[in-house]
Amino acid sequence: MDAIAASLGVVRALIPAIFLLAATPAAAQLAAGDREVVVVTRDRDGDVRERRIGYVLLDGTPYVRTTRLATWGDNVEREGALTLVHRGQRLGYTAARVDDSERLERIHARFREKYGGADWWADRVRTLFGGKATFRLTAPPP
Repeated sequence: MDAIAASLGVVRALIPAIFLLAATPAAAQLAAGDREVVVVTRDRDGDVRERRIGYVLLDGTPYVRTTRLATWGDNVEREGALTLVHRGQRLGYTAARVDDSERLERIHARFREKYGGADWWADRVRTLFGGKATFRLTAPPP
């Protein structure tokens, strides 16, 4: 009888964790150590555009960057949303441009930390070709 009571106690203790996992937003499914995802957007004419990009997580929130000349970035600006394909899953997000200079510095520091010298070169390209745009991604409620 004690073994059954102990088992029930374990199950009761796990129930909140099970509900928490079920309610975890899509953002939590992105792993900080993963290097790339595929961003999927739609052009004005409805054509689907896919591009492999890097991302970072800052305080649990995913961020992506693009140049002003990248069509997928224009699509995100216009639609305010995108889809990321990560580990075979399609994750939908709303996207809001980040303009706060303090937050941008923290985001860029995270990109430099994650991608090292490759980020330095990518940043130079973004600067040369029309500037940059950084987007904060938010998963819809479950």
